[in-house]
Amino acid sequence: MEKQFEKHYKQLYRIAYSYLRHKQNAEDALQAAYEKAIKNRSQQSDPKRFRAWLIRIVINECNQSHRTRKRQTEIRKKVALNSDSLQDVDYVQSIELKDALLLLSKEDRNLISLKYLLGYRQREIAGILDLPVGTVKSRLSRSLGKLREIMGGGDNE
Repeated sequence: MEKQFEKHYKQLYRIAYSYLRHKQNAEDALQAAYEKAIKNRSQQSDPKRFRAWLIRIVINECNQSHRTRKRQTEIRKKVALNSDSLQDVDYVQSIELKDALLLLSKEDRNLISLKYLLGYRQREIAGILDLPVGTVKSRLSRSLGKLREIMGGGDNE
């Protein structure tokens, strides 16, 4: 399988590059495509169709890369807009909250930001992170608990 992939590498790279227009992104798409091809090699039994199968996987990875980057761009824009609105909040509380958020893991910080800073619903967050809604709810609850604990409000007095 590896030799067959190497045999078609230049063509696959050209396809990925033509879709993504960036060397690193094209290489990342090829890497992901290779991993998927290895994982799903049992689905491809016809050697005559192997090249077409690989091309389809690469194109799908390029399309997925576009969708992911588009979502990330939208989120960055919303974060930038919301960070401007944070200036309206009491400065000291804002600093304390930002410091507390920085103490959380990246996953916890992302969940809280998506929900409370960017205003996404749990179902939307589940779609963005490709997780079940129930998982988002439980992780969000745990993340908020950690944030409360860090900010000193964890004992519910």
